[in-house]
Amino acid sequence: MNKVSELTRILGQHLQWNKARLTCFSSMVLALLVSRTICLAKMVVLMDSRTQQASRYHGVKRFFREFSVELTAIAHFIF
Repeated sequence: MNKVSELTRILGQHLQWNKARLTCFSSMVLALLVSRTICLAKMVVLMDSRTQQASRYHGVKRFFREFSVELTAIAHFIF
């Protein structure tokens, strides 16, 4: 099982998001850890996906534009 799938599975136990959002979020988190930057253009290069880089970039922008992340749920997961 790859890292994105494993993190998606773990997050799915704590967050009530659909699978596409969980996978996108997992990919972003792992890319953030490797790139050590929040620059989306640099992060999407490192995201594990078969889609084109431009598609990943637009998908990440759409994630933040259309989805409100529940910070309390993230905080509960972290602690």
